Amino acid sequence: MNITLDSISLMTSPYRVKKMTVEDVENREISVMGLARQRGGLLLNAELKPKKFTLIGAITGTDQADLDDNIDTFKELITRRSKDLDMTYGSGTRRYIVTASKINIPREHYHIDYCPFEVEFIAPAGVGYDTTETTETQTGITDLTKNDAITIAGSAPPDVKLTLTFTAENAITSLDFLANGNKITLTAAFTSTDVVVFDAENMKVTLNGTEVAYTGIFPEFFIGSNDYLIEAHGTSCTYNYTLAYTKTYA
Repeated sequence: MNITLDSISLMTSPYRVKKMTVEDVENREISVMGLARQRGGLLLNAELKPKKFTLIGAITGTDQADLDDNIDTFKELITRRSKDLDMTYGSGTRRYIVTASKINIPREHYHIDYCPFEVEFIAPAGVGYDTTETTETQTGITDLTKNDAITIAGSAPPDVKLTLTFTAENAITSLDFLANGNKITLTAAFTSTDVVVFDAENMKVTLNGTEVAYTGIFPEFFIGSNDYLIEAHGTSCTYNYTLAYTKTYA
């Protein structure tokens, strides 16, 4: 595995990560409502919160002066804010946007050409991301009601973005996007060249690049197979669409 912070490797000289805790999943906030006159409670929510993990390793130098310089360079690197921490797995690269919350360099008198370090990072998003986007595109859709399914990979539910482009339109007055019980609706006087984007990550809907008002709740997609529906209300239309998401890892 290779680990890079801000494109600088932490797995080659003068740095070497020996241990990490990024695979731990303990940053969940569990909300439970007590039940009157009954045992236990009702689970209301179990969201992932900001993720904390630790990298442990060593800094090396050819002599004491070189080690001094490498420690200073390392501290400057580690104290950068909101930087890409990339970890290369057999299946690809996972990226965490991190800031160091604690830096421990316990240097003893005998540390002449090496020194241990321990850094605690926080990833505010609570998850890591694939460095490439996964997309599914369909063209020439003429059905007013389009039912389909998509299989989501990763280990945490991602935010999904639907981009729909009309190529023909006749009296379409609204669009619905629905999945797993949640539906979002855009009402507008559409034209045959309109581009609509339902962007769950940024919680906004745009029409031809301009943010517009909408009703409803953004659909949630879970790991595994998800059925979804796109529905146009009106006389007829033809459109292409792309459903995109970034694989997300707890």
